[in-house]
Amino acid sequence: MLDVRVSDMHTARRDLYGWATHIISLLDPEVEADWQRQPTAAHLVLGFDDVERDEVGAVAPQRTHLHDILAFAASIGADARCLVHCHAGISRSTAAAIAILIGRGVEPKVAFEQIRVHRSPLFWPNQRLVDHTDRHFELGGTYARHVVAWKVAQRSALQAEPGETATVFLSRLAAMEVAPEDW
Repeated sequence: MLDVRVSDMHTARRDLYGWATHIISLLDPEVEADWQRQPTAAHLVLGFDDVERDEVGAVAPQRTHLHDILAFAASIGADARCLVHCHAGISRSTAAAIAILIGRGVEPKVAFEQIRVHRSPLFWPNQRLVDHTDRHFELGGTYARHVVAWKVAQRSALQAEPGETATVFLSRLAAMEVAPEDW
């Protein structure tokens, strides 16, 4: 099965470019134009902002972006290693990685959990890409609703305890299993 990993752009360059046979870089439009393509791997670079709705001055993720990601991923062999990264490795890249796995036949819930566990607590899939994915794979809104419900549950759990250090708080978040059962 295709090995898909998610990263932020700095870790991607420093640690993972040599590992990957295929790279998907999802960057802000002003960064995308100057981004150095990796010559030792097939490399797709797309420029759009990490926004979840149309905003003045921003390039929101479009269905064409998702189609480009899925077309690139469809050309990757089963034994390949695909790195998906955005600026922080939290939103655009996690949503894209889940879409890639769904496109490879992985059930949406399994794809979501696989990427969530790998990236936790740095995981907050871009809802616009999630919505495009739900429509593209004709999931009837179940995947998009699950992600929204998961985010609502996370927001309510994102309360640091009095006196809790950032390290302890992040460790506690990583261990949380707040997941609505709406699948």
